[in-house]
Amino acid sequence: FDAEGTYLRMNDACRDLLGISETSKTHQYGIFNDPFLPEEILNQVKEGISVYAEIPLDYSRLSKNGWFETTYTGVRDFEILLYPIGRNATGKINGYVLRFLDVTNKKIDNEKIRQSEETLRSLIYSSPQALLLLSMDDQILAVNDKFAELLGMVGFSLNNSNLAEFFRSTKDNSQ
Repeated sequence: FDAEGTYLRMNDACRDLLGISETSKTHQYGIFNDPFLPEEILNQVKEGISVYAEIPLDYSRLSKNGWFETTYTGVRDFEILLYPIGRNATGKINGYVLRFLDVTNKKIDNEKIRQSEETLRSLIYSSPQALLLLSMDDQILAVNDKFAELLGMVGFSLNNSNLAEFFRSTKDNSQ
């Protein structure tokens, strides 16, 4: 983008992410009239501050605003980094770069992991069996009430303890 925020050019990876089928229309796009970018972000960049943000991108609005035709539909989540590049002799910003990354699948995967962890915790804590969940390095991640009851440790937090140290300390305390 030039000093006024007017589109100059984009690389092939950008075209692929946006699903651009016709690049000639992209010249109508200006970063400072982008409805996807909050005014706060644009003001910071105009002041010379680099800005990172996560924003949703509704592909249908790209075509609707007349910027360019896209082959994609729906909404995707993007991480963006918008930053000014250089200043001229009078201190005016020379231009801007917008880097973005589609993080939709990452967000979906993180939500699936969170739900899976929630399900696992629910199963552990509601089980009638004494259960202990360990990490690969023997850190106690979760202990249900039945396990604590079995050890006579009801009311004590065993989470984040090391298993070997835990059993060593209970052995020392029982002597």
